[in-house]
This record gives sequence, structure tokens and C-alpha cells, in this order.
Amino acid sequence: MTLLDIVQEAMKIVDAEKAEEFGLTNSEMQILGLYAKGHYFEEICGELDIQSQTLKNYLSSIRKNLEQKRQFT
Repeated sequence: MTLLDIVQEAMKIVDAEKAEEFGLTNSEMQILGLYAKGHYFEEICGELDIQSQTLKNYLSSIRKNLEQKRQFT
């Protein structure tokens, strides 16, 4: 699953209920929203005032949650 796949999957989520269904936190949704708007990795770190490793951890969690959801649908 590529980053583009992750963003496309996330764009299907339109409200908090869907975020919960996909197992995503508000922070993860915010990150995906920034990616969907075309922000780059470094820009997201700056926008959210987080370290690059923290963003990598979030992305890993997002990927895991979306892949698990995909297996069950």
C-alpha cells in the first residue's frame, strides 16, 4: 500500500464515525488531510510541530489500520 493509496482510502472517510470505524485518531485524520491537500512530509512536521519520527510512527499506524480494515471488507 503506497502513500497515495493511504490518502485515497482516507478521503473516503467523511466524518468522525468513519474515522472511528477505520480506527484512526484525530491526529491521524489531520495528517491525512494535509497529505490530501498536497503538503509534503517536512511541511506536515512543521504544521503540526512534530518530529519526523513521530510522523513516521503516525503513518505506520495509519497504514496498519487501513490494511486491517481492507482485509475485513
